[in-house]
Amino acid sequence: MIWIFLILAIIVGWLKGGKLRRLGNLNFKYLGIFILALILQYVIIFFGNSDIKLISDYMDEIYIASYILLFIGILINIRNIPLIIVLIGSALNFFVFIMNSGNMPVSIKALELAGMSETVQLLQSGELRLFTSLTENIHFPVLAQTIAISEYFPFPAVFSIGDFLIALGLFVFIETSMTDKGLDRKMSFGFGR
Repeated sequence: MIWIFLILAIIVGWLKGGKLRRLGNLNFKYLGIFILALILQYVIIFFGNSDIKLISDYMDEIYIASYILLFIGILINIRNIPLIIVLIGSALNFFVFIMNSGNMPVSIKALELAGMSETVQLLQSGELRLFTSLTENIHFPVLAQTIAISEYFPFPAVFSIGDFLIALGLFVFIETSMTDKGLDRKMSFGFGR
């Protein structure tokens, strides 16, 4: 779902006369922290159910480390106001994850509405690590992945309020950066200070 918001942000920014190259002129500190957090998230997504012992044995720790890196990166760059929205969304997701013993609750009904029957089977069989079915025993169910985009739309998905806030924050960040004429001058955008 997040990538849809990113594409929409670029389209809206462009329609408002924005320039994609302005993103390269952002004064963004320690970009490497965000890249490492994303790499850790993708390691979990792509290799979480594999037989790679290092990943399967430390999946919870990898997931938590990715959030810690994300929080650090956002706090270092907190002057970029839309990142506050991303921080709130990330904090909500992390909170519900921690409060439910290291699992993100997911609504079976929402998955079915999105046409994700294979995911339903994986979730119910316990093969989908870091996720659990939304039941009456779940803490803070309002923060679970309960929002569905129907399978009848081009990009069906199931997401949480936190996911939505992350996507919204990234949308606002990209769109406002693309339309910020103050970014026409060269600034630093790098891996260090």
